[in-house]
Amino acid sequence: MAIEKKHFAFHEDRISYLPEQDISAELALVSFLMLLKNDGRSYVSDLKQDKTPKELVDVILSSPDRFEGFGDDNNPKILQDWLADEYLDVRRIKKPKEGEPHERIISAHPLHLITTRLRARDFSTFAKGTGKFLYSALKDEPQLTSDLLKFFKEGYNEIENKLEDDTLDVDTALLVSVLQDAKDGTPDFRESVEYYPPFCVGQSQLLADDLRKLIRYHFGSNMPRRELLKYMVTIIRFHLYLYTLRVFREVNQLWETKKYCANSCKVDPSKNCPFESCTGGKLNLFVDFGEDHRSNSAQLAMDAVQNDYQELHRYIKNQYRLKKLMEFADDLRRTHPKYEKKGNETPWDDLVLLLNKEKDLAQAFFSGRRQILISEYEDDEEIIEILKLPLSEFDRYVEIVFYLTAQRTHIRKFREMMDSISGKNQEYGILRTTGGRKATRRYAMGSVLLEVLAQLAVVHVDPKKGYHTHNIGILEFIEFLKNRYGILIDTLSDVDKQKHIWIQAALSENYLALRNRLRMIGFYTDLSDASNVQEIVPRFRIGN
Repeated sequence: MAIEKKHFAFHEDRISYLPEQDISAELALVSFLMLLKNDGRSYVSDLKQDKTPKELVDVILSSPDRFEGFGDDNNPKILQDWLADEYLDVRRIKKPKEGEPHERIISAHPLHLITTRLRARDFSTFAKGTGKFLYSALKDEPQLTSDLLKFFKEGYNEIENKLEDDTLDVDTALLVSVLQDAKDGTPDFRESVEYYPPFCVGQSQLLADDLRKLIRYHFGSNMPRRELLKYMVTIIRFHLYLYTLRVFREVNQLWETKKYCANSCKVDPSKNCPFESCTGGKLNLFVDFGEDHRSNSAQLAMDAVQNDYQELHRYIKNQYRLKKLMEFADDLRRTHPKYEKKGNETPWDDLVLLLNKEKDLAQAFFSGRRQILISEYEDDEEIIEILKLPLSEFDRYVEIVFYLTAQRTHIRKFREMMDSISGKNQEYGILRTTGGRKATRRYAMGSVLLEVLAQLAVVHVDPKKGYHTHNIGILEFIEFLKNRYGILIDTLSDVDKQKHIWIQAALSENYLALRNRLRMIGFYTDLSDASNVQEIVPRFRIGN
């Protein structure tokens, strides 16, 4: 008997829309804009073939009146490479057929809403899940989504299909001009527009609050458009990483305590310490700001990554448990009248108690599944040992599924995903490695991410002034990072461990390294040796 795929089903949108694969924050933003434009629906793909950079070059060279300066004297190949590097997400085709192109466009960079017109036929496989997460996290923020649409629609008259003023920068204006004759897609009305709420509501609220602050730099300061877009993509990527860490924690907590954190979520982004009352606790990311990966502060940052990734190992098995319980709950709704009228989804708190509430039914359901599952693996020594363990039918079934689906495969996929959304070894990231593929990871912040967080730290909301910026002290900035994001610089969450002399020295060195980094990127003014008058001075200001 062939084993059905449902036995090995792992991913669950109710827990996280994020796919276990390499994630591009740029493509996620394009997908989100598409959903935002169509009230939660994606596009039906009507393309017969994906676009190539060469086709966009042909548009430019065939319209010299619209694209002055791009004449016959320009080498088309140079122009093609420039477009691909600056404006497009281009992927190589591994084995193209004879006469077909060797590369294709997945999407244009999210410079404007019009970029949603340019996407590959299989665009959804790259970004749909991440775009769905962003939409589910932000759709109930009407002022924010309105401001985002206003920003991304700016400078282009969709009705008359033309640039309407000089508000756009040269790069965005060029991309809009190239794409203005491209066909817009048809919304997929077969899709449901019902979205699951984020598993960690508090972290999604924090993302919305940060985007709300960033968008004010467009409407209230002179920040260049491309700079703001870079900031947006950076903060989205950063929050995807923090959100994933919190999902790991909260899934583990749900299974172990039988209580769902979001039911009593008291996170308030407007407070100095948003997660102070969060039952899920605070994150503790000790970030090394030095350059020596052999230093004591680097070792502390490695330990912090290791602690977070230990949650991953428990999370994989606990997600399997929740997924299989959801399948059991679905079966109860189909086969038992008393569950038919309880809706399509079982609340998390009820789900984790279902095993005890329906012991006999659960035993029968998972016993049947287990027998089907092992019918092809009766001689497997590992399964034989699992069957000898004093476990319930549910736990026995989960252990066998966990064994057959290769725990290492899931860990590898999640590590790849975490590497991408952490911006590993990039200036916009928070994770760094040294050496090869198996090198040890440590928390280390790139200069672009540091700049974005500094620009967020100086934004304040006043009932009379509204959004405005002002200088803050370096100690205030360190507290901001700790309280808001769980980023530790000159302290540890383990107070007893912090008493060691070598750790105190490492923390002091890390503080000095942060101060030096801020000076290097132009944000730090050293007015005195006293730390209380050492100030963070923002590059861009709102309302000043």
